[in-house]
Amino acid sequence: MLRIATANINGIRATHRRGFGDWLAERGCDVVALQEVRAQADKIPDDAFGSYHVALDTGSLPGRNGVAVLTRSAPAAVRTWSGTALVGGPSGATGATGATEETDAAGPTDSAGMTGTSRTDGPMMTRAGDIATSPHHEPVGDGGLRPSTAGTAGSTGAARPTGTAGPAGAAGPTGTARPTGEARPLPTLGPALDLVASPDHVPLSRGLGPFADQGRYLEVDLADAPVTIACLYLPKGGLPAELQRPERMREAPDGGARYARKMGFMAAFSRYLTSTRRAALAAGREFLLMGDLNIAHTRQDLAAWRRNQQNDGFLPEEREWFGQQLSPRTLVDVVRSLHPDEDGPYSWWSWLGQSFAKDAGWRLDYHLATPRLARSAVRAEVDRDFRGVRLSDHSPVVVDYELR
Repeated sequence: MLRIATANINGIRATHRRGFGDWLAERGCDVVALQEVRAQADKIPDDAFGSYHVALDTGSLPGRNGVAVLTRSAPAAVRTWSGTALVGGPSGATGATGATEETDAAGPTDSAGMTGTSRTDGPMMTRAGDIATSPHHEPVGDGGLRPSTAGTAGSTGAARPTGTAGPAGAAGPTGTARPTGEARPLPTLGPALDLVASPDHVPLSRGLGPFADQGRYLEVDLADAPVTIACLYLPKGGLPAELQRPERMREAPDGGARYARKMGFMAAFSRYLTSTRRAALAAGREFLLMGDLNIAHTRQDLAAWRRNQQNDGFLPEEREWFGQQLSPRTLVDVVRSLHPDEDGPYSWWSWLGQSFAKDAGWRLDYHLATPRLARSAVRAEVDRDFRGVRLSDHSPVVVDYELR
């Protein structure tokens, strides 16, 4: 059985203060997808991910976004839109070469002769070689952040960016030329994470380029099951200009800019999702997209649906887009398939008023799986709280899969 969870934690440090570490240790999940990590590498606590291996894209905006996937075994491959990821593992973990890590100032060398760093100064220890031995990954230097002048070959054979500084005019994530000197700022490495190249295996759809460095999407191939895990934090969005009423808005009217941004993201992501799902199936893997999609799909997914029909997250065009991603032959809403006739189970509640106590919530956090994987799901639960405390304004959505 695979127990897989998704959770928007709304800040790794904040959720740890609320008991996330104990929940992670006790819940028995094999895979956990996290959104809104909201911390750069040097701000993440050493024990943030417990006994799990982690693949993480913090994004380039301090205190914003950030996605991660936690796994029991080091993943077979990691892919991000930015071209780089941070990876780490529990103390004493066995890497891809099967050797236990040792303290070595020079760092271990894998079979391809690539040298990574060995870390011994925290409860989590990593070495770039753990992931770099996969054909999809190479360590970025030996722990230093020196620029690279070469991309990594993608599925078409063309060079793809690694997110490090390239030569003037080098191709960016969308295939368009980057201005001279423009590159993603590389994060400062914390005591337990290594930066590795994590190029994508399908072209980034036009329209996703502006989001590539924001820490919104990450994929891993599980090493112990034929499954690709995708973690998404979809932009929250806003209202179109014609629906904006200043007296009803918490934020200043923006003329529909946030709405247009979200709709543009969704149109581009739909094309990308089709490509990456098909790539997983072609490689003999099931595909599971998880995350905070910031949309309540149907009336069953929102307690107060009547008064929210003109609010972002439940707009007709958002719900229509969501439905277009689903079909019995492509992706299945796993939790809804297990709970077809009930409202909810909701996964987000406002901190204000009595929303949580009255279960006046939204279902924003999803497992969308390829049909065979979806059919293997046997149980879905929302962990509303842990020991009486909410871990975030979102709650973890946990599904058990009996994949054979």
